[in-house]
Parts: sequence; C-alpha cells; structure tokens
Amino acid sequence: MKKIFFFLILIIIFNKIYSQKDFDNYKNNKDSLEFSCTENCMSGCLSGFSLGLIEKLLNHHIELIDKRDSLTFVTSADFNINFASNLKNKFITNPSFSARWGVFTFYTRLNYISDFKEFKDANFLNIEAMILGFSFIPRENINFCMGTGFFYDQISEQMYNENFLNLSSFLSKKKIIFNIEIKYVYDFSVQEEIFIDFYSALNYKFYDKNQKKIYFTIGGFYQNFYKNFDIFAIKTGINFNFY
Repeated sequence: MKKIFFFLILIIIFNKIYSQKDFDNYKNNKDSLEFSCTENCMSGCLSGFSLGLIEKLLNHHIELIDKRDSLTFVTSADFNINFASNLKNKFITNPSFSARWGVFTFYTRLNYISDFKEFKDANFLNIEAMILGFSFIPRENINFCMGTGFFYDQISEQMYNENFLNLSSFLSKKKIIFNIEIKYVYDFSVQEEIFIDFYSALNYKFYDKNQKKIYFTIGGFYQNFYKNFDIFAIKTGINFNFY
C-alpha cells in the first residue's frame, strides 16, 4: 500500500514538472509544426523513462527504510553550527539544517558574510533551501545526494534557482565522514553566473548515545559571487545528528 501511495505522489510531481515545461515550450514555439512533432516524441520517451526512474527510486527508498537500523542516517535530521575565516578580513558563518527520509532529502542554510575591510563592516546574507532532493546509497559507505531549490541573494534582493550535489564517504567504521559539496546558481534570463560554492570537509564522530551523534567538523570552501567576489576560507564547527 505504501509503495502504491508513493508511486502516485511521484507521478504527480513529475507530471506537473513536464506539463509546465511542455506548456512553456508550446507558448514559445506554437507556430512550429516540426517542433510540435519532435516535442511529442520526446514527451513520450521521457514519460516512459520517468516511470522507470520513479519505480527504481521507490524501490531504493523502501530498501533504505528497511535498513534504517544499520544505516541510521537514512531517517535522521542534522543541525550544523560553524564558523569560517580567510584569516585576513572575512568572517563567515553558515548554520544549516537538513532532514532525510529514505531517498527524500530537505536542506536549508543561511550564509552570512562580514567583510570588515572592503565593505566597511557591511554584512551579506544568503538563504538557500533544497526543496526537492534525492539521496542514493550505491554502497553502504557512500552516499550521493542531488537536488534543486532556491537561493535568495541579499545583494540583488533576488531569488534564483540553485542546484546541489553532495558526496559523502563513511570511513573507519563510520566514525569519520568525508564530504564534498557543490552548489551552483545561474540566471538563465541574463545568462549570468550568480553563485558557486565548493566545500570539502572531514567530520569526526566523538559522541553516539541516546539516538544522537555529534561530529567535529573541519574543512575549507570556495565561494564566488557574480564572478567578481571570491572567498577562500577555512571552516570548523559542530554537527548534531538525530536519528
């Protein structure tokens, strides 16, 4: 029963996405018969592909839920507190919260930047959220997550689409987690790169009791805004995992 329910939900989501895409393309190309024929063929192929992908995704979800006793992070929530600096004039903190249930993942982060020299104590705040995210575990010591959401930029006071990629590797009997994460924002209306974030870190688990794990985190990241504002920084913090 659960499988049928989630299957229907995913079909509705994908159908809504493709329906809106088809409608937008039709408005932009309604005078082109050749485009219409090609689009119909592609829609048919994509529909079949989408159903197969949904079924594989659903099977993987059920598989992960069945393994949640050994893979506790597949049904868990994380809260991260951290601080970073380029050791010159920039102070950054980007606390984050994420929640996961099987293959479904939600993530949100505040990215607060203070540059005491160049901007005379000016502060900048970005808000990010991964609304539609999917996580996959091809092996028990590897987790891959991808998703899309929004990025609010305080500088331009605009909201953009942001895409996420994350790769986590569990080492030393899951006592250490190695993370690589990429976030990318591009404004297609003006063909301009808005934001890119590359982050890599090691997380060391020093507490694991009462359905709670605590990790010490150390790493570094690179951020770029509008191709003219670069930040290289060292980052450290604490991550709380509740399962």
